[in-house]
Amino acid sequence: MAQINVLMWLYYHKSSEVMRLEEVMQVSRPAASQMVERMVQQGLVCRTESSTDRRARLVTLSERGKEIVEEAINARSKWISELVETFSPEQKISAAKVLKMLSEHMLEMDTPPAV
Repeated sequence: MAQINVLMWLYYHKSSEVMRLEEVMQVSRPAASQMVERMVQQGLVCRTESSTDRRARLVTLSERGKEIVEEAINARSKWISELVETFSPEQKISAAKVLKMLSEHMLEMDTPPAV
């Protein structure tokens, strides 16, 4: 689960320093580094040196990682569409109102969700 969270984070944020991924995964620096290393070995992400700070390492999605995220997004979208089709017209209106309210409150938050 932690790996898919990192993949999703990278999909929407393009790249991240390993240190930032510690916060996203809510793990220690060594645990974040180990997970990134495993993901590099699995071909899910690429790790490069930062152009602005040679001590920092940037992590980006590989093509394989991007494909996995897009498959997950598509599967979730399909599931949600199928679920919504089971709603009555009144339930669809209610759900739309709740989603609008959630979106408005999210925009007011200081920090957006990780994924």
